[in-house]
Formats: sequence, C-alpha cells, structure tokens
Amino acid sequence: MTDMAPSSDEPNQGLDYDLGLSLHEWTTRWSQIEQDRDEEPGEALRDATLLLREMAEQLRIPTDAASAPETEEFTRALEALLGLVTRYENEGPMDDDELDDAFVNAREMFDLLVGDRDDAAAGP
Repeated sequence: MTDMAPSSDEPNQGLDYDLGLSLHEWTTRWSQIEQDRDEEPGEALRDATLLLREMAEQLRIPTDAASAPETEEFTRALEALLGLVTRYENEGPMDDDELDDAFVNAREMFDLLVGDRDDAAAGP
C-alpha cells in the first residue's frame, strides 16, 4: 500500500486546502463587498452571506444547529442573513437600518471566522 493515498473512507481525506490562500481570497472578496455596499447594499449583503457560507464550509463549521449545538449562535445569525437576502430577492420591505445592522452582523461573523490568523493581517 502506498503512503501517497488517503488511508480512510473520509471523502476529503488528504484534500486539505491552503488556508493562507483561502484567507487571502476571503479578505479580497470582503473588501470588494464593502466597496459595493454603498451602491448596491442588497447585492453586497447577498455576496457577504454567500461568502460566509463558503467560509463555514471550507472551515468545516457545522451550520446545522441540531447536530452541532456549539455553533447554534452562528447558525441562527447566518439564517437571519439568509432570510433578509431572500426578502431582498423577493423585493420585500426593508429599511436602511435593517441592512446596516445585517452588515454589522455579517462583519462580526467574518471576523469570527477569520479570527486572529496572521495571514489575515493583509486584509481590509
């Protein structure tokens, strides 16, 4: 048996992504979202929510509150953002304060996922 092949049935075994590269991509995308926020806040919030979901997936953070109660707060916050994005996409009512609060929450979630990683220092 070769040492080059994964040794378990885990589908992602041996397929670790480059966290430094991911952090660079995430901070670059977040910077663009911040720039787009003034002109198209609904679109920017949709992009922020998509980015947060991708980050959680890559970091293997469970977003199912039933199976991972330790991430329940994150899951509820993400669901709230998704609900607001759905309302935006359906042209439902929303005010500027609601969007501003959503961006504050999204930024806090982004900072939580990026954490104090050295690679994030070059970010926004």
